[in-house]
Amino acid sequence: MAFGDNQIDGYADGEEPLVFYHQRGEYRKYEAAQYRDLASGKNSPRRGLFRVLVSTRGNRFMFTIMVMVFAVVILVRVLGGKSSEGTVEGVFCELSAFSMEDTVYASVKIRTSAAERERLGKDSPVPPKDLSFDFRALDKDGSEIAADAADAVYDDAAAGGKEGFVRTSFTDFDIVRVQCTVSSGAEEESVTLSTGVERH
Repeated sequence: MAFGDNQIDGYADGEEPLVFYHQRGEYRKYEAAQYRDLASGKNSPRRGLFRVLVSTRGNRFMFTIMVMVFAVVILVRVLGGKSSEGTVEGVFCELSAFSMEDTVYASVKIRTSAAERERLGKDSPVPPKDLSFDFRALDKDGSEIAADAADAVYDDAAAGGKEGFVRTSFTDFDIVRVQCTVSSGAEEESVTLSTGVERH
């Protein structure tokens, strides 16, 4: 076997290399119909994201499921309440927390809920509510670092229909979340609020 400029590797001296000749389309008559259609361009793949998503029955089914799941997620986000808000015995409570230097300040804003005002009527006085607040400061692992408790009486008439506040502070830089359980002694009702600590 000689090697040179005009020598094709793998063939002995004097042996002709194998060359394939075919007439275009002649061999296609023995192929399956789907491959023949794909080669001729009759069954070309669809272009565009939406066309691909609805091109087959299975794709349409999956696309419908995706749209329904997306709609459920949006509805839950819009209609579901925040974890930092809640109502106990007709009093709306909202927890917020922020840190400044090494101190975390937590505050619960309280006011009479719109549903309670509607239930009692516009001109009816709202009776005072006796509430207990149990604050818990949590680290990034969810372990309790510190705790505090407070009691307050929210009197809507004395406040003039304005909001009231119950505040506390913790001195630990590792606090990332604050929880507060607000409970009413009269009806033994409670709600647990939770919020992340905003860093300033």
